Amino acid sequence: MPIYLLSPSTILVVEVIIKLKNMIDDKKIETAARRYSEVTDCDKQEALLIEEGFKEGANWAINEFLKNLWHPASEEPRKDV
Repeated sequence: MPIYLLSPSTILVVEVIIKLKNMIDDKKIETAARRYSEVTDCDKQEALLIEEGFKEGANWAINEFLKNLWHPASEEPRKDV
């Protein structure tokens, strides 16, 4: 029988987050960034900057989304939503 350092519900949350991160593949982000930079009217240097900015923005958005999934088990649900 395995010994868990985390509760089963915590392990489930971690597994869900790992699956979400794997669904959003880095290659898909790179492809979208490249396509976006190709449709802009700019030189090669600017296109590289646009690609990097796009990738950083996408990763930031993913991390913000995942960060908001964590909350203490003792937290009461908001009633105003």
